[in-house]
Amino acid sequence: MTAFEKHKFKFDGMYLEYDGRFIARFKYVRSNASGFKNFLIKNFTVEEYFERRDREEAPLDILKSKGYVSAHIRKWLIEAGLPPTPEGQAEFSRRQQQARHAR
Repeated sequence: MTAFEKHKFKFDGMYLEYDGRFIARFKYVRSNASGFKNFLIKNFTVEEYFERRDREEAPLDILKSKGYVSAHIRKWLIEAGLPPTPEGQAEFSRRQQQARHAR
């Protein structure tokens, strides 16, 4: 299994690539690319990530499967007193949906 190497990443402001292969697109929150890349390096091998991409899994879903939460959402969760985890994110979404229905 091959570990990701930082020097093989390229980010052009919207697309993150690794050794010429597409990793993910950051259309709206480009600042998330750094955290995404660091989480990817720490939690996945090159083969594992690209095997899942080859099966048509979305980049964010792949990282979320191992606990990734983007920086701006992590901030919201902490402010709401929730853990910065996928479970905390699910609870945050549930609370927001509940608040919308209460109006």
